[in-house]
Amino acid sequence: MSTGGLYPLASLSQVERTPSSEDGIPADLEEDLRAYGCKLIHQAGILLKQYVPFRDILLADIHAEGRKQVAVATAQILFQRFYYVSSMKSFGIGDIGMGALFLASKLEECALRMRDVINVFDLLLQRAAHSAAHAASEQPPAFKYAPMSYFGNTFYDMKDALVVSEMQILKRLGFHVHAVLPYGTLVNYMRLLGLTSREEVVNRAWGYLNDALQTPVYALYSVPTIVSAAILLTVRHFSIPLPSTPPNCWWELFDAEWEDVWAVCGYIMRLYRERTPEEERRVLGMVGKKDVRKWLDEQGSSGLVLWSRSFTPDAAQLASSPASPVNSLIREVLIEGRTADNKFERDGYAVKWTFVNNLELIFVVAYQRILQLTYVDDLLEAMKNLFVRMFQPFITTFVASLHADRGTTVSAPSAEGVSWNFAKAFEGWDLLFDRLLKGLEEKAAAERKSRLRPSNRPVAELPSPHSEDVDTVPSESSSTALDEQQIARNVQALKNRLRGRGGRRGGRGMARVDSGSGRDSHPGSDSDTAARKKPKGKTQRKWGDQAPTEDDMAVLDFSHDKGSDAGSMASSLNVQTLVDNASLGTRTQDGLYEVKDWEFAKGKESADDIISQALNASKTPSKPAPTGSLGALGSMFARLTGSKVLTHEDLKPVSEGMKQHLMKKNVAKEIAEKVCEGVEESLVGKKVGGFQTTNAAVRQALSTSITRILTPKTSTDLLLSIREKLSSPLPSSQQRLPYSIAFVGVNGVGKSTNLSKVCFWLIQNGLRVLIAACDTFRSGAVEQLRVHVRNLSMLGVNGAGDSKGRVELYERGYGKDAAGIAKEAIAYGRDNDFDVVLIDTAGRMQDNEPLMRALAKLVAVNNPDKIIFVGEALVGNEAVDQLSKFDRALRDFSSSLGGIGKGRGVDGMLVTKWDTVDDKVGAALSMTYVTGQPILFVGTGQTYTDLRQLRVANVVQAILSD
Repeated sequence: MSTGGLYPLASLSQVERTPSSEDGIPADLEEDLRAYGCKLIHQAGILLKQYVPFRDILLADIHAEGRKQVAVATAQILFQRFYYVSSMKSFGIGDIGMGALFLASKLEECALRMRDVINVFDLLLQRAAHSAAHAASEQPPAFKYAPMSYFGNTFYDMKDALVVSEMQILKRLGFHVHAVLPYGTLVNYMRLLGLTSREEVVNRAWGYLNDALQTPVYALYSVPTIVSAAILLTVRHFSIPLPSTPPNCWWELFDAEWEDVWAVCGYIMRLYRERTPEEERRVLGMVGKKDVRKWLDEQGSSGLVLWSRSFTPDAAQLASSPASPVNSLIREVLIEGRTADNKFERDGYAVKWTFVNNLELIFVVAYQRILQLTYVDDLLEAMKNLFVRMFQPFITTFVASLHADRGTTVSAPSAEGVSWNFAKAFEGWDLLFDRLLKGLEEKAAAERKSRLRPSNRPVAELPSPHSEDVDTVPSESSSTALDEQQIARNVQALKNRLRGRGGRRGGRGMARVDSGSGRDSHPGSDSDTAARKKPKGKTQRKWGDQAPTEDDMAVLDFSHDKGSDAGSMASSLNVQTLVDNASLGTRTQDGLYEVKDWEFAKGKESADDIISQALNASKTPSKPAPTGSLGALGSMFARLTGSKVLTHEDLKPVSEGMKQHLMKKNVAKEIAEKVCEGVEESLVGKKVGGFQTTNAAVRQALSTSITRILTPKTSTDLLLSIREKLSSPLPSSQQRLPYSIAFVGVNGVGKSTNLSKVCFWLIQNGLRVLIAACDTFRSGAVEQLRVHVRNLSMLGVNGAGDSKGRVELYERGYGKDAAGIAKEAIAYGRDNDFDVVLIDTAGRMQDNEPLMRALAKLVAVNNPDKIIFVGEALVGNEAVDQLSKFDRALRDFSSSLGGIGKGRGVDGMLVTKWDTVDDKVGAALSMTYVTGQPILFVGTGQTYTDLRQLRVANVVQAILSD
């Protein structure tokens, strides 16, 4: 036996702890399943005429006719090897046997048709299912084969299983699929020992070698050892004397050790032991991985009722009996893995449930089906949310204690007898549950009453003759109070009503107004008209055939100064609205102004808040966990304990859940897939155990991966970079250029607004800033920057009254070359001792090549110290396409243009509208993953102080939060 991992023999660690045993499959059952899988391959080979009798092989060329039997033997050896690197829980013996035979036929150059292999295994699997179903019958019915259709689901499912199995064998064996067979060695050894004269002796030894293929010996021992064991069994069967007294032992001629030879004999002889009908039925019923998982669940199905509540004595008595609806749910749904549906009915009861997989909890509600309770789904979801919020630390510790000792099945009495006081732990839960249930019942009752209450539909009233007379012929007292404007409005209303009367048709109890009129029947009723106003459409043309009103005259009156000039606007501007004191940053001991960090934290809630949130969450009940993640209660009733080597199959459902979680957090789909793939690859082969579950391992690995992606590769201290450039020594003949920052991005993301926020931050640090208006395309862009400069000039700097002279705008109007304006602005800033030049650029779509070339020209000509991409936090999948193409276009076009800034791309990002996404901050991960550049700032509001810095830990916490 190999003492290491040397191919082709299994290592000692693989033998001592096979993947199947790690999954809880007993050693004797694994041995029986191995033997039965090889038996299926052997039977399939006979049906496919791949098996050649020994006599024919001796008479023919062993490399020609013998290839057929060699293929069968190779398939069995590959089958045995495979289960030293994979578990029967993850790969069924039927599928792997089929894939091994198909692969071996190609390896031995006697390839089989895929359809023939599928047909034969379909026959064998049907026969196995028939035998398992009638194993206990004394006179089982005759087996009848039901041929499958080549266009049916069964054929396509088996075809997929064959292809996947073949690929998995190659992958997990590392393409080490060469097998050394013992037949030639046996013939040579028997000739050397003089045993070939008797055909029955050779046949017996040959049979032992074939039977040994159903055992793991070909993956554990060398061929000389296996052949020596077959010869030993043969000579003892026929009582043929051979020298076996040391130092003249016959097996030593073949470099075989007696202990190994005897161990191989033990493997072979165990094949011939009698098995009980129950053992036969157990093996026959576990051909597929689903059958293995079901058996594991049945063996490990133990649970503990943490809390229950019954509302009638009969219900309490039923709940404690084996015939309770909950027990039926466990037997017929959960253990069977039929958890896709979230409702189960049995004996007049309806049962609904939901899972909390990470805590191994199941919440169940059972009620009489005739009651038709509408709030059950809300109750389940709210109860789950509330219970988890209240008792998650206790449940986590309790579940961890259950898995502390591998292989221990904890029952309710033993769990309670150790140290767990559930009554004390769940103290107060009954009162909370009663309040929760009462709230849901009251809510359901109110909804039921609202549905039963007759609806009061508004009915248009016909105008009475009296009201018409009053409106059209006013009295003498009222006419004196009406001015001519009111009379004009009344006359117009009368005309409208008379014009719309032809379209009104009366009926009993209701009236309909013609859609063309759009006028109410009550003239002068502004509130009614507003209430009946239709969606805004095309503005009606005014023909000038009516007397002008006061409003019309006011619109045309330009004789008065309305105070719209810039001076009056500045005088009326409230400086306090430009900054938010709550958002102001802090000053360090050195006097530097630092913007606040964006923080993500969840505060503690009171019991009322928790109940309220649980009720709100129950409005959108979550679907039950799919069987993939639950693994047919793999994490509930037969959860693996102790150390476990993670495989792709273990990680796939958790990885899929993490991918969906990341996408819900606004991470781009492509990025989420890549991140999860990286996490999965980093965990395959890793052992987890003790208090660490698979979910916890994946979550930790995901957190590490996200942290690694978000961690900046370069310094994000922009202020330090500015001061380093300004303080660097220069020759006396050379004048220092200001630090230049170009803000680029697509249209409408808020480049100008956030440029002004960065400008405010720089001004607060005592720097003189020049803003270059290089957006010469968008109408109003220059005016917008002019307003920002005016506002920033009015704000104080480090206690001073204002910041005049610290910020200026450099603009040359519209239609000019943006690259030239930026160059002139940098030169102006150099000549006038400005410290920083902020370059505002026009929005450019990443796919617009001409406009991107113009932007790249600005970069190539001026070589700004920083190129900051401004993007929205709201983008999801668009972030990848937007940022990757933008960065690539900048690099390609600036490289082709040459100049100082050759091949420049994005140096950092500024993410806007961060305050609108709550915890859905996945855009930060997407942007950082695409460019590898850090996020310098995020914009969080409308004032100049609404600028934040990101800390990696806070972003990771937000992304991983539920």
